Amino acid sequence: MYPTSTAGLALALTLLASPAPGPTASPTPDPTPQPVACGGTITQDTVLAADLVCTEGDGLRLVGPVTLDLDGHTISGPGSGTGVTTDSSVHGVVTGGTIRGWERGVAARTDDPPQEPPMPATVHHMVFRDNASGIHGSTAAFEISWSRFVDNGTGVDMAFRADATVDRSVFVRNGTGARSGSDHAVLVTASTFRDNEIALSTSDGAVVASSSRFTGNTTAVSHFRGVVELTDNVVAGSEIGVEGSFGSVLMTSNTFRRNVLAVDGSDTMTLRGNRFVGNDRAVVATDPREQGVTIDIDGDTFTRNGDAIWASTASRIANVTAVRNTGWGIYAPNAVDGGGNVARANGNEPQCVGVVCGAR
Repeated sequence: MYPTSTAGLALALTLLASPAPGPTASPTPDPTPQPVACGGTITQDTVLAADLVCTEGDGLRLVGPVTLDLDGHTISGPGSGTGVTTDSSVHGVVTGGTIRGWERGVAARTDDPPQEPPMPATVHHMVFRDNASGIHGSTAAFEISWSRFVDNGTGVDMAFRADATVDRSVFVRNGTGARSGSDHAVLVTASTFRDNEIALSTSDGAVVASSSRFTGNTTAVSHFRGVVELTDNVVAGSEIGVEGSFGSVLMTSNTFRRNVLAVDGSDTMTLRGNRFVGNDRAVVATDPREQGVTIDIDGDTFTRNGDAIWASTASRIANVTAVRNTGWGIYAPNAVDGGGNVARANGNEPQCVGVVCGAR
């Protein structure tokens, strides 16, 4: 009766079960930095000897299982084109520098899409700045770690038939931090999203985030017809923490602090063991499109918010504790009472509507 996240798990497992990276080319011992030119093709492991400034066209193209080490240098573009194009038929690596000023900072070659699932390109210890898209995926896969995305239109954009894992990376002041689409997924772990317009977004795909921090974003997580799974994250200082429509959301053991609206539940949502502290409104659940929205809240705590739970839609509420909120403790006139709810010292009376609450 209540939502599960089977679809989201299936998408995530599909990504994690992608083929392991194939053998890479044997690196040359202590490779000597090499001069390269804009528009060049890289067919062997290469270390940049200097910054590369391109005034037209594309930057560099990788062919084969090669590593491009920027060695602290920058590949700058003219505001169009692609900075580095990877080969999605093999496993390649881009590391160690900055890519800025491109329409697409890194993108997979798509003129000859592989028949098999694309091999992941590894991107680590990189900075992407002032690009329309930092990393763009179309029929592609990326493994991203220890990288920074600053002032891009979109940091990681998995637009079509593309997946990405993102680990220990930072997203600051982007239009969108990371986005997935078309039945594929972006998996985020141990990363930071700060001052983005939208931190994570999906349309017809999935975003799965764990052990990450979302601070000062206009919207932390948004989806349309997508699947969202959030576990052990901190969401703070957003206008909206989580919102979406025509999909499903599973939130487990997250902390929401000082958001204007922590959870906009106009979608099917399951909440398990989350903490809501100091939000103007913590959870608001409505069904404006009359699409049969349900919200299942079990084991969550609400302290010093405005309204803790305000739910006009069908809901199940169990084992919730709402204490010292200035508005409603639990207002859910259409709820199924799962029992074990506690509410006290909240601003509105009665302390609970739609469920029975104890004071302790």
